[in-house]
Amino acid sequence: MTGETKQYIVTPEILYGSLWILPAWLRIFIFWSAVFLLVDCLLPLRIPSYKELFFAWSFGMAMALIFGFKKDTLILSDEFIEATDTFNTVRPTRIYRDSFSQITESDIGLPPLRRRGLLVISKGRFRWLFVKRIFIPSRLPDYAEIKARLMEWVPLPANLRSFKS
Repeated sequence: MTGETKQYIVTPEILYGSLWILPAWLRIFIFWSAVFLLVDCLLPLRIPSYKELFFAWSFGMAMALIFGFKKDTLILSDEFIEATDTFNTVRPTRIYRDSFSQITESDIGLPPLRRRGLLVISKGRFRWLFVKRIFIPSRLPDYAEIKARLMEWVPLPANLRSFKS
């Protein structure tokens, strides 16, 4: 398995799953339309007008087009992990093995669009500045293999390094 570079395609169905038997783009549309109406009309406690309903529909469709039809790529090598966004193919996010900081398994997002997976974080000059993050969804077909390969990158604590030598 060493020396092998694999490429994975991350679609919205892999990222968001098939909850409620609705396609991912339709759930994204419903979620963002509801958020728009909540912020614009329900928080001030008034009934939305036709114009505001049209804007909520337009906003939901724009978000569904942006997030519902993306196909991102994930490349895993022995030396780096790289994520290329559909809209940012010029400069992909690449984390090298020597600049690797931590890996955590977590949930990201609000409940209707919550995603579970691995979050790979690089070292930065400051704690919050120049830090790169790559999210690997748990519904990816080779998720267990990816997780096992990335766990090999985790550095041992100083007290355990002396016992291993």
